[in-house]
Amino acid sequence: MTSTFIRRCAGIATAVALTLTPCFVSAPAPGALAPLGTQQAGAAQLIDRTPQSVDPISLTTQAYTVPTFPSTATVHWSDGSTSQEPVTWGGIDTETSTFANDSYTDEKTVTITSEKIIDDLAATATVTIKPNVALSVDPATTWCVKGNSIGIPGEVTVHNVSNTSSVSVTWGSLSPIKTGIPGTYQVTGTLDKPVIDSQGNTISTAVLKATVLDSYPVSAVTLENPGILPVVKETAWGTYDSTTLKATVTTTDSAYAADDLLYDWSSSDTSVVSLTSFHSEAYLHPLKEGTATITVKVGDLTASTTVTVGPPVISSVDIDHSKNIYTEPGQLPTLPASATVTWTDQTKTQSPITWEAHSSEDFAGGADYSYVRCTGHTTVNGKTYTIYASVFVEPLPIDHLTGFANSAGFAMGSPISVYAGDPNAKRDPASPLPHYATYVSSNGEAGRLYIKWDSTPDASKYESVGSFTVSGTVPGSTYADGSPITVSVTVNVHNITIKNTSAVEIRTNSGSAPTLPSVLRATWDNGNVSEASVVWNTDPSMWRGSRDSETTQTVTGTLTSQGVTVHPTATVHINQATASSATNVRVTTEAGVIPALPQNVDVRWSNGDVTSQHVYWNNAKPLNPASYATVGTFTVSGVVTGAHTLNDATIPVTATVTVTEKKQTSDESPITMQRLYNPNTGEHFFTGNTAELGQLVAQGWRNESTAWTAPAAGDVVYRLYNPSGSEHHYTMDANEVNTLMGIGWSFEGVGWRSAPANSGVPVYRLYNPNAASNGHHYTTDAAERDQLVSQGWHDEGIAWYGVKDASSTATDGSAK
Repeated sequence: MTSTFIRRCAGIATAVALTLTPCFVSAPAPGALAPLGTQQAGAAQLIDRTPQSVDPISLTTQAYTVPTFPSTATVHWSDGSTSQEPVTWGGIDTETSTFANDSYTDEKTVTITSEKIIDDLAATATVTIKPNVALSVDPATTWCVKGNSIGIPGEVTVHNVSNTSSVSVTWGSLSPIKTGIPGTYQVTGTLDKPVIDSQGNTISTAVLKATVLDSYPVSAVTLENPGILPVVKETAWGTYDSTTLKATVTTTDSAYAADDLLYDWSSSDTSVVSLTSFHSEAYLHPLKEGTATITVKVGDLTASTTVTVGPPVISSVDIDHSKNIYTEPGQLPTLPASATVTWTDQTKTQSPITWEAHSSEDFAGGADYSYVRCTGHTTVNGKTYTIYASVFVEPLPIDHLTGFANSAGFAMGSPISVYAGDPNAKRDPASPLPHYATYVSSNGEAGRLYIKWDSTPDASKYESVGSFTVSGTVPGSTYADGSPITVSVTVNVHNITIKNTSAVEIRTNSGSAPTLPSVLRATWDNGNVSEASVVWNTDPSMWRGSRDSETTQTVTGTLTSQGVTVHPTATVHINQATASSATNVRVTTEAGVIPALPQNVDVRWSNGDVTSQHVYWNNAKPLNPASYATVGTFTVSGVVTGAHTLNDATIPVTATVTVTEKKQTSDESPITMQRLYNPNTGEHFFTGNTAELGQLVAQGWRNESTAWTAPAAGDVVYRLYNPSGSEHHYTMDANEVNTLMGIGWSFEGVGWRSAPANSGVPVYRLYNPNAASNGHHYTTDAAERDQLVSQGWHDEGIAWYGVKDASSTATDGSAK
């Protein structure tokens, strides 16, 4: 018996968890940084130093894989010392798109910047991403008609887990291609840059399949008449307007699409109609009145149509909207007297506009610029067109000011409060000041106007507690009496407070209390950093956790420094409960029959739960046939997969297999095997299980009635399943079972049994070499076998035997 197998590879995306180390900081007095371990109760030791730089970080990862980022970074200080500071990384896409690399040959680098560590300093990580993994290389194809030259593609398509890319190829000798002799030829080439497949193998070659046709693959060509076209104007950079004319072709072979063919377009009079073309479409440019014949040639066939060009028509009717129309409040505007008529040949004429009536009240205006939409009408060649004009009404005079607003337009109080030593005020002394003055106009409507300050405050004014006044004007605006608008604002400089504390993020195991930091680094609102003790409000019940997933608890603390109290929070990530042990299993089989080991076993968890988890049997692919050849017992070891375990450890499990004597006869009745068909995948499936039959029929499978009758006793027929190709396979050959299991097929045990060869009904096995999956078929019908063989299937002989009874006869009288 022979068989053919197709190996498939599946891409695996690896997710890497980022572990964040908590930072331990505190805050005594504002104005300096105290190192950990130097603080005593009720006092703080101050050290005059500032952070200078952060060491860069270099990482390497595979394509589409998130690397493990360090939880600390090296910070250099002004006194020459260094320290390891906690770092939180931003800009990391958890779906790995940040680390995508679709190239099969070249590395890629990305730069990730962390959140601020201290002051304005952040860490920078440069990540080198390895080239992508290739899954397959498509053969290149080309064709020509006998006696013509043939084009040779310079690239082939390579597939990866997410998309495709092109790789250049250098072809070897092209002498095997005979352009004068119809047929299909094959040439081997060398990839300019080899690619690596998922098994780590190097792919350096590609195949070119060249087809030489006896005649051009077209049986008919037609063109539709586009009707009468108006004259358009051709500009120096191309044609102003065009009409698309498409050629419809009928090919003699569905393998050749319309865009694969060559089209030769022409116009009998390019002064009347010129054209540009792209494949099966021509873009017609009617230039003057008259007629021209448009012809397209595809292979040896031609099609023509006569195009008539008429006079130009109207393209648009409108006014010039680039010139704004303004009017004073309560004044009627001066609207355009005529509209510009643009024709398809780009000539322009004027047509008078009749505007709908408006009153002065329509243009009363408001606190800010407003606009009124005016509607007019004009008639050209008996057709009336509607014209719209936007009239901008100047704002009304200002009655009085009401307050201030910042650059975003949000209201600001007066006086303005600024803390002593504000770093923003140091960099830009004008930044704390209002950007706008808000006002009420003479009709009671509100608005805002830009303020121009007479002078910018000196930065030193923000260094110490006190007050000062800044004056300015509102340029370009006046009150109703014509007087200028002036403003002033008082700035109060006050003492600083704690702005924020360093973030705390800790991980702990379920049921274990975390070690929270006893001190935190506090950042004051003047930019200084210090440390202070913190007391956390915790409860033992907070750390229970969950078996299903990681959980998070937020803990609140109390931190007091220099009379200022804040309540920082700590985020505690509680790991999900872990699997601790698995239940060993017992399996029984007949001598010589491969035992069906369970795919799942019961697993006990650290929180007391018991779940069913997938098990990988270490020495079951394949089992040594000698282990189950005779009566007795043996063990198979395995490990549980798919269950979360502490430190990713595996859970061992043992299966004890009892081998009994081979069943020779049985009092049970023969089993009627049903044949089903899946119209979506093309798979034929065979089962003697009525429950399985009913379930599949309910899911849309077609019941094709009885396939054969299987005996209750006899040699076994094994059943396997390919999770990659979603297909089943049936065989009596233990070696074939072991081979398929070795490449990823799932062993589903004994499917049914076979009758003796001297008394049974043969069940034939066939193989379709052109099928990517579901390539095997089984039948008792010799006529069906012969028909499939005539269609290219391979006859692989007799697979097994059914029993002869009344139910095993097909409708045509032959044995099933």
